Amino acid sequence: MKTAWMARLAAAAAALATAAAWGEAVPQALVERVRYIGTVSYSRVVVDLSAPVEFRLTPVLPEGGSGPPDRLVVDLAGARIGPEAREPLSVGDALVRGIRTGQYTAGTARVVLDLAAAAEARAFTLPDPYRLVIDLKGKAAAAPTQAAKIRRLDTARADDRPAESRREAAPDPPRAAGKPAVERAAPPATTAAKRFQVVIDPGHGGKDPGARGFGGLEEKDLVLSVSRRLAALLRADPAIDVALTRSDDRYLSLEERTGFANAQGADLFVSVHANASANPSLRGVEVYYLNNTDNRGTLRLAAMENNLRWDPRNSQLQAAIPDLSYILSDLRQTYKVEESKQLAEHLQGAVVSRLQERYEGVDDLGVKEGPFYVLVGAYMPCVLVEVSFLTHPVEGRRLGTSTYQETLADGIFRGIRRYLSQTKLAKTL
Repeated sequence: MKTAWMARLAAAAAALATAAAWGEAVPQALVERVRYIGTVSYSRVVVDLSAPVEFRLTPVLPEGGSGPPDRLVVDLAGARIGPEAREPLSVGDALVRGIRTGQYTAGTARVVLDLAAAAEARAFTLPDPYRLVIDLKGKAAAAPTQAAKIRRLDTARADDRPAESRREAAPDPPRAAGKPAVERAAPPATTAAKRFQVVIDPGHGGKDPGARGFGGLEEKDLVLSVSRRLAALLRADPAIDVALTRSDDRYLSLEERTGFANAQGADLFVSVHANASANPSLRGVEVYYLNNTDNRGTLRLAAMENNLRWDPRNSQLQAAIPDLSYILSDLRQTYKVEESKQLAEHLQGAVVSRLQERYEGVDDLGVKEGPFYVLVGAYMPCVLVEVSFLTHPVEGRRLGTSTYQETLADGIFRGIRRYLSQTKLAKTL
């Protein structure tokens, strides 16, 4: 058992380590804070950084060398621990007992995850703002059955953060009164078959309005309205459980969104967005799944959705694409690219068909692949839906009407149903 654990985790650490020799770099990056989201079967730890760094993951066996590793050590070359990342996090869940930080050497910052159980680890980086994302997935624990079991923690001081980003600091505190962090249908009293878990992600929110359209309509408000309508349709299906990453106007980082879906044990993740362009004649519906591309239109859209500061006259976004290539190669065991493509095709066909039944001039822009960071790190089939163009003089005005929003929601619902029906049938063959 010991030999198997050492071999497995040594291989994982080698794959995640940088290829360059590990030297004592002069600290250039600040570890700004450490964040956590997790349940009994899944944990995501995010290390926020002021600049890119090289990192190395090392599993550490307990004293005596018996059993699985009890620590995962994360070394960050050329980094120093900032004041808001110095306080330890007492997590106390089934996978992670706690998280500690320290300045290991003058040029290396260290983050230590104290493990409570055997887990598979993977890690990847995201730019602008820079952060290192570490996923831990338990092998034996069951998926959570209630959204309330998902917990979020971070090391930043509460009085330094806006209310919408504050996280619980005690192991099991009572939820504050007010709107819940997620909107979820109550599970049925009894069920004979497995219910599909679908997570709907209304894009943007809070301090991030997304695109703006006619009449001052903001993308964050539009997609929340469409997502709520979609959730209501999904709840009416006895075979589906649904959760929203946000049910009100709050800001969520991109990695929090897939982290939430992973923690839910979701079967599908659908991120809902609205398109925009400097060219007011552009219109139509398109659905994306995660992959690289050299299409400049897609890169421009990805820059907007990824919140990247990108000047189309230079190659700043293309410079980030090699990092996505590394991420995709590292996540090839868990990223379900073919399933995501099939889901995208079902959604694209259903949404366009539903709109064309009621409206003229609906363009089918097709299924595409693109480097959308909101989809990175999902364990389930995942897509990003661009429902229409806020900046088109006709579509932009339609998007502000309840009838158009209901039609969009119904189209997405039909696409999800078709995909799940196909999946259910395939599992019985």
